[in-house]
Amino acid sequence: MTTHLGRLPYYLAPILCSLVAFTLLTGNTKAAADDTATQTSKVVTVFWGIVSYTRWPSEKGALRACLPEDNKYAAAIRDSARVVNLGRKIIVRSTPSDVVSACDVVYFPARPSGETGSLLRDLKGASAMLTIGEGRMFCSAGGMFCLLPDGKGGNAGDITARFAANLDAISRSLLRINPQVLRLSKRGREQ
Repeated sequence: MTTHLGRLPYYLAPILCSLVAFTLLTGNTKAAADDTATQTSKVVTVFWGIVSYTRWPSEKGALRACLPEDNKYAAAIRDSARVVNLGRKIIVRSTPSDVVSACDVVYFPARPSGETGSLLRDLKGASAMLTIGEGRMFCSAGGMFCLLPDGKGGNAGDITARFAANLDAISRSLLRINPQVLRLSKRGREQ
């Protein structure tokens, strides 16, 4: 009997190590989930903040926001649309093939720069459309506002509350953007 008791710690060591590892992984998973939720909340706040400080040539009728189906930030923006108060009704739809006539604001997920540039060129005639996308390359490709990577991993999908504005794209549009938003975008680029 004493021989079995002497071996008990030997048998328990793998089980205890597994329990400790599981506890650590579960804690890290919860922290990662909290970070993702915070990050998503920031993206939603920045998106609606930019939209709320934008004025269209005609603000009659509903604001038509077009969002992709397969993006976690777009899903959160879609869910938040029913509680946002912009002083006009908000219609959220999946990005249609005829974006120019169907959308007032379009959200672009991170994509290869060539693909984004091609999509933005297709919108050239849409002078009253607000474009917001993920990553610095979005502004370089001709988008109006780009949500910036957090600087830690540098991935376009890792977004904080920082954003940049493409002043050239904004100036060619018929939209009026509050100067305070442009100042905030400058501060975000400098950080």
